[in-house]
Amino acid sequence: AENNKERVSAALKYGIPAVGAVAVTLYCTLGLVSGGSSLALGMFSGIVINKIGVIADKLIKKQYEKNAKPI
Repeated sequence: AENNKERVSAALKYGIPAVGAVAVTLYCTLGLVSGGSSLALGMFSGIVINKIGVIADKLIKKQYEKNAKPI
C-alpha cells in the first residue's frame, strides 16, 4: 500500500477478516469442536467479517471524499 488510505482499506477488507477467521477456528478447536465444523465456522465468520469490512471501507472512502478540500 502506498499511502495510509490504501493500508486502512487493505486491513479492513483482507487483514481483519483473515485474523478473525483464524481466531474463530482456534477458539472452536480449543472448545473441542470437530475439525470440519470449526473450519466451516471459521470460513463463515471470515466471510461475514469481510462483508462488514467492505461496508466499513466504503463508508470511510465516502467520508474521505466528503472531507476532501478542492484545490
